[in-house]
Amino acid sequence: LADSVFGSASGFADADDPVNLRSQYMACSYGKLEFNPASDRKRSRTYKGEGSAISNGAVTVNVDTAVFEGNDSVMRNDISNELNKMFGVSNPSKLANHVMYCLPPGTMSGIAYAYINSWNSVYSDNWCTYLTAQMHEIGHNLNLAHSNEDGDYKDKSGMMGFSYSLDDGPLMCFNAAKSWQLGWYDDTDQVKTMSVNGVSSYTGPLSGIVHYNDSNNPIRNTNPILIKLNQESDSTDYY
Repeated sequence: LADSVFGSASGFADADDPVNLRSQYMACSYGKLEFNPASDRKRSRTYKGEGSAISNGAVTVNVDTAVFEGNDSVMRNDISNELNKMFGVSNPSKLANHVMYCLPPGTMSGIAYAYINSWNSVYSDNWCTYLTAQMHEIGHNLNLAHSNEDGDYKDKSGMMGFSYSLDDGPLMCFNAAKSWQLGWYDDTDQVKTMSVNGVSSYTGPLSGIVHYNDSNNPIRNTNPILIKLNQESDSTDYY
């Protein structure tokens, strides 16, 4: 699990997952957002139950909770309570900025979910290791909503729509609206805001985010990679 989330940065001796949560966020943000494993931590001396210490950013939690479809909320709360007892904290968010719960198969009716602008995400079994599910749910933690031009989970323009049951792909980032919200590319003049109804306008080519801060490309910092069109007549903007 540590390998699937952090790759070689997990410190796990046999880590060999080339594409993972950490590597893809690093790639999309150009190093501005880096997820690192929580520090190794022993269990509280007063804890008498089963379960492992935190090692390489991962921990095994044993709870006496029934496994059946739709019981994920009960299991999620039981895991949180057990983590609190295991490590003597008031909330699992004291252990790390983001905590992923990987539930056993048959516990959830869906594949994963997370809380907006929060620390917790929850996954059904192997979905905890699939790249797009990891990126999508942690995206919710980062305050991103769904990309849903074609309906929730149908949008394939970036990581906040459809999720694929694949370990190392597809290699995507976020669509223009989400990229604008994240602000990763704001430190160049390749990000522009203009009014649809005003005098400001742009006519010319656009570049993809692969050309952000690209010193080997002659169009670096010339063609915009993000444009936000403000509509004065209503609250809908375009990116």
